[in-house]
Amino acid sequence: MAQTIDGDKTIVFWSSARILRSHAEAAFAAVGKDNLVPKADHFAALKSAVVEVCNTHNVQADGPVKPYGLSGHSGSVAVEARRFVRGTTRNELPFLFSVGAVKQGNGSHRVELLDVDATACPQIARSQAKVEAQADQYWRQACDYLSANDLTQAITGLVKDSCGFLLRDEGVVWYMPEQSMGDYESVADALAPHGVKMLSVRFVPKVNKSLIQHVSDELIKRSLAVFNGQIADIDDLKQRGAKPRSNGQQTRLEEWIAAEETLQANRGLLGKAFSHVSKAARVAREKIGEAALQAFA
Repeated sequence: MAQTIDGDKTIVFWSSARILRSHAEAAFAAVGKDNLVPKADHFAALKSAVVEVCNTHNVQADGPVKPYGLSGHSGSVAVEARRFVRGTTRNELPFLFSVGAVKQGNGSHRVELLDVDATACPQIARSQAKVEAQADQYWRQACDYLSANDLTQAITGLVKDSCGFLLRDEGVVWYMPEQSMGDYESVADALAPHGVKMLSVRFVPKVNKSLIQHVSDELIKRSLAVFNGQIADIDDLKQRGAKPRSNGQQTRLEEWIAAEETLQANRGLLGKAFSHVSKAARVAREKIGEAALQAFA
């Protein structure tokens, strides 16, 4: 059913936190949205583990240490630690040690010490078994936890999937259709015990006329930015005689569908302005179709 301007409206915002990945996955799975939770980044987790090992064994005392990817290793991910020595004409990066998340026979991974320069890094060389155990522990902890930024990405995805839209470019203040609040509130209740605050404020349009006008203006601005941007991009390709790439076409189509769904779900906010924005949506859809035909010409 199309939303009307009557009835309470809702603004949502949140304060994220670092939480166990399993808690986030359970909260989003309960509303069928566990795919929105970013997967563990094993490479980033291994770099974090290397930094923790260096801090634990005071490797940084002789100068800053930087972790770098070790692309030649046959395991899934590997990282080396190098001392960063600043020079006048060039910087030096002497090798200290390297670790890798090595696949085991049962399919799991365990962090192992791959190499160490005993002269440059004696504190690691003389405690190799201990360092391996610590690095493995740090890596698993980093994989088991979801960063505050990644959780914000998941919540943002939930709001967008619910046809919500941003109300200000800086910050996390979103308008949420009332009919979509059930999933948001379910996730909020599940994450609240873990220090995540997902808040909502309901307001009455007739009392808060300036606020509802701002909401309407933002929906118009953001919808037109998508549709008119797509029209301009496709027109530019046509003028240059360039064929649209298939991945670019897919991205445009997905963006158009998301913007159109948000527009239709919130059309009651726009009043007479809906026909203007809807026209831009139709033109963009036609342009995308023309570009698709051109790609196969």
